[in-house]
Amino acid sequence: MAFIKLAYISRANFTSFASAQGVEPSVARILATSRKNNLEKGVVGGLYYGNGCFFQYLEGEAETVRKLFDRIKSDNRHRDIQLVLEGPIEEKSFGQWSMKYVPIAGDIDTLLRRHHIATFDPYTFSSTMFSELVDLIHRSGDTPSHVSHTTMTQRPLIGKDPAETMERNFLIAVSAILITGLAVGGWLLL
Repeated sequence: MAFIKLAYISRANFTSFASAQGVEPSVARILATSRKNNLEKGVVGGLYYGNGCFFQYLEGEAETVRKLFDRIKSDNRHRDIQLVLEGPIEEKSFGQWSMKYVPIAGDIDTLLRRHHIATFDPYTFSSTMFSELVDLIHRSGDTPSHVSHTTMTQRPLIGKDPAETMERNFLIAVSAILITGLAVGGWLLL
């Protein structure tokens, strides 16, 4: 089985709303769907969203990852999609993370400052910066400061029964989406 890595950038086709919970609601829905689908397909990776732009890194079986990317290219939540990295890998490096999420954090700001960039705009990044961003996503989650503290909190997928783990993660994601929707709609008094 041949594995590949693939990364793309895109601009969001939705209006971002600030979230007190740490994850923009549209991004939370994308994460929930990605985590469920990627787990089923054996795809792993990471996602960063900032300033209306996405950077997503994927690893998995070559045909599966390419089909997923083709689906992403037709997803109306994205526009200006550009493939920025693709190549063979020996094995997946994200362990069992179906989709890590890196919210705006100090490490991203440090990366941008090191390259004299004021805001996150991956359309201005060099190949070196994309490699550094992948490394940053790999490292994120190792410390709580890089993790969103909502019900979408990052946790490696663990458990003896993958179906049970997938069901639990799906229920957590659905709960987070419902709570976010209620809070944004003003129906939930916190």
